[in-house]
Amino acid sequence: MKVKFLINPSGKFNLSYNIGEIVEMESKQAELLLEAEAVELVIEEVVEKPKAKKKPVNPETALDAE
Repeated sequence: MKVKFLINPSGKFNLSYNIGEIVEMESKQAELLLEAEAVELVIEEVVEKPKAKKKPVNPETALDAE
């Protein structure tokens, strides 16, 4: 899960992150931090890559290449 820290967790949770830092962590640990309101979930937007267009094949040159 990706989370963003709302507080400094170094003293209370013994973690070495800073306020505003976005990190990927195990879901179990993230859920504990969410319950303590120390973090918020970061939702990633899925960006689809446009598919590359295939160049049309000229049948006349394809036959010449053989």
